[in-house]
Amino acid sequence: MSAVPVIDMRPDVDSPEVAEVVAAATGRACREVGFFQVIGHGVPAAVLDAAFQEER
Repeated sequence: MSAVPVIDMRPDVDSPEVAEVVAAATGRACREVGFFQVIGHGVPAAVLDAAFQEER
């Protein structure tokens, strides 16, 4: 199995050029691996923790 692709959302996605690179990386990850990890998304840790607690 390939490594899990990591998509960084921190770059300035307001820039059309950067948004295009992020979109291309996301599409490639979906086609080639089937899933990916997102970092730099800005979701607070407390929100993620609460979501994981609800999941259980």
